[in-house]
Amino acid sequence: MGISSATLSATLIDELVNQGVTDVVISPGSRSTPLALACINDSRLVCHVRVDERSAAFLAVGIGRGNLILGNTKPALVISTSGTAAANHRPAIHEADNAGIPLIIISADRPEELHGIGDNQTMPQTNLHQNYVRASFNIHDRGEGKEAGTSIRSTAVQAVVHATGRGGSAPGPVHINVHLREPLTDALWEPQPLDGISPIVHAPNRVPGEVLYELVGLFSAINQVLVVAGDGTHPYDQRHLIEHCERLGWPIIAEPTSGVKYGGTLIKSGPWLASNQDFINQATPEVVVVLGRPTLSRDVTALIGRAREVIQFDPEARGWNPSRRATHLVFSPISELLPDVENESDRSWLSRWQIADARAMEAVDIAVSTDHGAVTAVRELVRDLIENPEPHLLVLGSSSPIRIVNETVPVLPNLSVIANRGVSGIDGFTSTAIGAALATGRRTLAITGDLSFLHDIPGLINNAAPGEPIPDLTIVVINNDGGAIFDRLGHLKAVDQSVFRRVFTTPHGHSPAKIARSMGYESVRIQNAEQVAATVANIPPKPGIRVVEFASDPEETRMTYASISMAIAEMFAPEEPYPGFTNPQKSTW
Repeated sequence: MGISSATLSATLIDELVNQGVTDVVISPGSRSTPLALACINDSRLVCHVRVDERSAAFLAVGIGRGNLILGNTKPALVISTSGTAAANHRPAIHEADNAGIPLIIISADRPEELHGIGDNQTMPQTNLHQNYVRASFNIHDRGEGKEAGTSIRSTAVQAVVHATGRGGSAPGPVHINVHLREPLTDALWEPQPLDGISPIVHAPNRVPGEVLYELVGLFSAINQVLVVAGDGTHPYDQRHLIEHCERLGWPIIAEPTSGVKYGGTLIKSGPWLASNQDFINQATPEVVVVLGRPTLSRDVTALIGRAREVIQFDPEARGWNPSRRATHLVFSPISELLPDVENESDRSWLSRWQIADARAMEAVDIAVSTDHGAVTAVRELVRDLIENPEPHLLVLGSSSPIRIVNETVPVLPNLSVIANRGVSGIDGFTSTAIGAALATGRRTLAITGDLSFLHDIPGLINNAAPGEPIPDLTIVVINNDGGAIFDRLGHLKAVDQSVFRRVFTTPHGHSPAKIARSMGYESVRIQNAEQVAATVANIPPKPGIRVVEFASDPEETRMTYASISMAIAEMFAPEEPYPGFTNPQKSTW
């Protein structure tokens, strides 16, 4: 006879909390009853309840992202019943896997003897999420006393180790499948967690000293180094990269979620310069240092591939190499070895990029100031946040909003910026924003497109339930009646316009503001881009979710980008040199 389901659940939850877990998201279900009750009865846990398992998992992703901003890798728990409920965690698991977000998924399951015989709500859940989790565990009701307690607690510790990255891998999702036998509750619900031994884990050292020595020599011998920082840049590099690059004269192209927010060597117009062949032909780097996963600009990716050496820094050994051009893979933050690099550069390499950057940003500023569409609205919103001393959190939609920020407001000195760029899906946006706002306790602005907003309506439905924690969150929805991001994909230009509109743009005819208002949320619909930032700025700080809809014409966005591209092309054309740029037909840099 094994232990009861109530005791098993109480022991598992007790050890997870001992390991530092503080938040759990619970979805309703019968088989998961003992797990849910164990959480509710543990005063150390903050419990969130969500009807939709997909939204529940994305809420936990948001909490995990918020914890990373606060400097820790504490995972949130997600608990569901058996069957398709457990399968609905998959989109958030993919996001957490690719983005390195700590997350622990716990699925309730039937006992093994009820599988394969047609028992209700039963499907194979062992290794349900396959290669998309850092580790998978199965817990049964076998054994008794301290032996059973040690087994359960050891599993809990291993789950936290893998979720937080302490075992040598990157932080990410972990799946625990718990087989629970009836009765699902004890008579008086007073299960005592079993005692057991919790192992101490020591993370291995994976940094070979001779590799670092070779890289120090390489960096000391060259001048033309370009740094490209993407989503997932290591926190140590976020803090120290700028000071080293300023000393060495290395320009930096940084994506909004890289955490590299300011500094004299930051190139604000990086994606635009990378797109201009006249400039790049004269400013191709010898070495590109890649941090994290830069994936927002195809032109930047192409530029990376032109370098003689591409050094990918991957401190968490995630196997990252998004450009597929890496000549070196280094499992250490670059800032750990840069203090030893001595390079007496004459600064001409950095000056070349800075002069071009200043001119390119002039073109961007002129184009955006004359635009009245989504580009203007998003840029002014973000610029207002930058000028506001409050510790704001900015959550960006994975399609157009993050690209607009990347291309028009790349320097974000006082903002923490997150986006679900792990898999770059549009699902779960609202739930992620709510989770991050709750975890950080900050005033939060979320900017998204209409399709992302509509995709996660359950995120709003669930948060309106009585007793749920309420964030201070304003959601700005850029509504152009469909997916305007597809306008930027060249391979779709040949598609018949009626097919393009129906299959790719997918117009819907709904107003996000009206939908939010029907749920009881404050909402407003604005048609003037200049009024969006003022409307958001006038919202007083208080708990609550507000929706601001901006009705945007995608044609204005297309015209803005065309104007920028044309201005930069003319600026760097060989017959129109600017100070510091020489005609490539006569000489090189």
